[in-house]
Amino acid sequence: MFYSAIRVPSRFCCRPSAITLPQSVALNRLHIQSQRNVSLASLIRKHGEDHGHQSYTFKKHFPYPQKLVYEVVSSVDQYEQFIPFCMKSFVNAKDSNGDPTEAGLKVGFNEFQEEFTCKLTCESPRLVAAESITNTLFKYLKTEWTIEPQGAGCSVHLGLQYDFNSELYNRVSSLFAKRVAMVMTKAFQKRSYEVYKARF
Repeated sequence: MFYSAIRVPSRFCCRPSAITLPQSVALNRLHIQSQRNVSLASLIRKHGEDHGHQSYTFKKHFPYPQKLVYEVVSSVDQYEQFIPFCMKSFVNAKDSNGDPTEAGLKVGFNEFQEEFTCKLTCESPRLVAAESITNTLFKYLKTEWTIEPQGAGCSVHLGLQYDFNSELYNRVSSLFAKRVAMVMTKAFQKRSYEVYKARF
């Protein structure tokens, strides 16, 4: 589904950790008070500028059936069980086939927490696409999972497009987006293995 580029694990660990930023990123104007449950969107809203989408893709072979992987990706309400930094996942609406049409995540690290909701397009068993309908943190966010049969398993392609409401966070996230996409894909692959093992 979707996962924002602000969540950056340290050495792919599932526990939150501090992010060390290069000196070239100007953070001296962003004063962050040490307090719990700070809204990241409220901190960066005043730093917003106009900028274009950033796009990243990641492709990997999963040695599991296409239908099973599609089920894992489309089960958004279970994301909180296996995705790093996902504190809560929920589904607001489903179609006649039982696939989600509106769902969301609450993500957090250290003292930051943010929740956003997305419109979903699910085409079983090959496509799960999500586009943010919450614009406090993102000006634009879209993820697209394409799952195609390949040999005894399937080929999984993750496309990520986003545009924060802050140029500052667009600059910072560009340093880590590819790593985040890889960590996400690994989390879904591990979850697919666990589901496959439990059933077969």
